[in-house]
Amino acid sequence: MPVGRRGHKQTITYWSPATVNNAGDPTWGAPATQLGFWSDHEQIVALETGEERRSKALVALTSDVIPKGYLFRGTSTATDPTVVQGAYHILQFRKTPSFISGEYERLAVVG
Repeated sequence: MPVGRRGHKQTITYWSPATVNNAGDPTWGAPATQLGFWSDHEQIVALETGEERRSKALVALTSDVIPKGYLFRGTSTATDPTVVQGAYHILQFRKTPSFISGEYERLAVVG
């Protein structure tokens, strides 16, 4: 699903992966928005652990993200992405050089 930057017209909210506070509860990075292209798409994805999961969407992005973070189609100011309906865990992230533009194509698989 290569999408040039001109195709990045949707707002995507990203939360970086959780750390654990002194009480043992996960905390997330502040929500940050970027432009992207969200495509609802189900497929079976093999994780680094060997476990298989079903994806919900493929998301083309303009900036890098980290697996185990969360993405949401739209704008959210929630501090905990796990309570946002429609926010999905990043299962995989791929960054590939684009031979046409000299930039990178960034694609996240979420589920």
